[in-house]
Amino acid sequence: MSNFAKKLNKKKFFFIVPFLCILSLTFIYSSVRKPLYQSRVIIKLENSFGIEPTNNEVLSKALSNLGMLNAAKPDVSVASLKNMVLVNKDASSGIIEVSIRGKKPDEVSRFSREVADTYVSEVNNKSSNLQNAIVKKHELELEAYRNDLKEKLSQTKALLEVSEKKMEVIQEEERGIVVRASDLKAQLAKLEQSRAGLLKVYTSVYPDVVRIDYEITAIKEQLKSLPAESENRLKLERELKENQKMYNALQEKWNELNLKKVEDFKDVKKAAAIIGRAENPSPVIDTSRRKVFIYYGTTIAVLFSLLLLLVMTFLDTTMLTAEEVSALAHLPIAGSAPYMNSLNLRKNKNKVSLLWQHEDKVSIIEPYRLIYMYIQSTIFNNQTESKSIFLTSAIAGEGKSIAASNIALAIARAGKKAIIIDTNLVNPAIHLLFGINTPIPGFTDTLNKGAALESVMRDVTDLLLGGMGLTATLKLKGLDRLKIITAGSPVSDATELLRSEKMSDLMNRLKSQFDFIILDGPPVLSSSYSAIIAAQCDATLLVYSLGKTSKHDFKLALNRLRSGEKFDKEKNLRGIILNKCI
Repeated sequence: MSNFAKKLNKKKFFFIVPFLCILSLTFIYSSVRKPLYQSRVIIKLENSFGIEPTNNEVLSKALSNLGMLNAAKPDVSVASLKNMVLVNKDASSGIIEVSIRGKKPDEVSRFSREVADTYVSEVNNKSSNLQNAIVKKHELELEAYRNDLKEKLSQTKALLEVSEKKMEVIQEEERGIVVRASDLKAQLAKLEQSRAGLLKVYTSVYPDVVRIDYEITAIKEQLKSLPAESENRLKLERELKENQKMYNALQEKWNELNLKKVEDFKDVKKAAAIIGRAENPSPVIDTSRRKVFIYYGTTIAVLFSLLLLLVMTFLDTTMLTAEEVSALAHLPIAGSAPYMNSLNLRKNKNKVSLLWQHEDKVSIIEPYRLIYMYIQSTIFNNQTESKSIFLTSAIAGEGKSIAASNIALAIARAGKKAIIIDTNLVNPAIHLLFGINTPIPGFTDTLNKGAALESVMRDVTDLLLGGMGLTATLKLKGLDRLKIITAGSPVSDATELLRSEKMSDLMNRLKSQFDFIILDGPPVLSSSYSAIIAAQCDATLLVYSLGKTSKHDFKLALNRLRSGEKFDKEKNLRGIILNKCI
């Protein structure tokens, strides 16, 4: 995102607030205008047949029924009434609401009743005409069906009668066959009886026996030649059965048809009906004019708010990118302190600003580890002797105390012995960050009152007894390698105290005990001794809060540091730590 776009996002408050204020005033103004009167009629529709309450024919008939149609200019009268009509539909339920709006309540009431009645009448007339056409069509179809069915019934009856006559003929033939078979069987029985009598006296070659055998054989051949049933009987039976079934089915349809009436096709339900009317017209806001006011009000709100946003953006002299900060300071970027949404230190002691509260978040731990690597490799070129680092900022609230504390924790986490000293004697914060109840005794007590160095150093034990607790204190690796010196008792002349030999002696003693000494100093523009502390340290890092501090204050802070007594411009000020607080 470009620097300008970031500034726009930062200043969005100057767009949102004026926009909402102007829009609210627009709504209030449009709501207090004198209302119109509205009368509503609710209609239940089964089918509108394409007819609308705003059709010219409906409105023209309504005006004519009221005697208010201008015969010379009917279109003008219809158009005037159409502007007063509002229609709302609910397609799922078939409910339609017809509203008439106007300035005169009596006129509105009469118009709404007449327009609704005329509309319902037109829809029902259309429905009635269509229903009559449907009934007529059904009548014609029914008559054609009756004639066709009558003809088919007659044809089927004729076929059935023919089949019945054929069956009677076959049955007569079958009776003759039965009689013939009975006679032949009687003759066969007599011959067999005669043959049996002769065989008692004669042999089978006896001429009479041979003759009887010949006659028996002839009679059996005749019996075999007689059909058991007529050849056409089965086919005819099937034909007769099918014709009978067809005839019965047609006869049943004929009987049903004779019971039907044309009225069975008629639907007496009305296509439209009025189900509710407003007793009296009710006052309403003129929605159309209100929309115009809201439209213009919204346009003005957008343009004014956008103009204000652009003006405030152009007036914003803060920096939002690392490139811009580095170019202005002519210094490299030592690293970027991540945004941790830290709370007000003096109002809430349950902090979320130190690394041990984010032990599982690489995005929080890694930036401070990179800052430590920059300090070790780039600033001090991996030297082994002890080093002192002073952290300050141009103005208060840029997050230097949090940055200093977390850098010290990152150094301890890397296996180095580190100590952090709170040299912000006006507004100390280190003791609050680490949950230590009081900053006394501390840094000033060693310099001013001769307190022993060991008595003012705080360690893990003090953190356990403080507000952090055991669980939080033991989360971070290497915490036993970190010592803390709080600000100490208030002093009247901090400048002279920091210039004294005691300050140099203290720094030398600490360098003999620790690998790194981190000093959290006061803001440059709100104190007179930041440059004095910086001159006594091996390196100074300036914390810059992106989007918070103006270019003017930042440049002024740089100039004050660089113009301080005993300040080595090439050695002491070695980089910028960006605090990404937006």
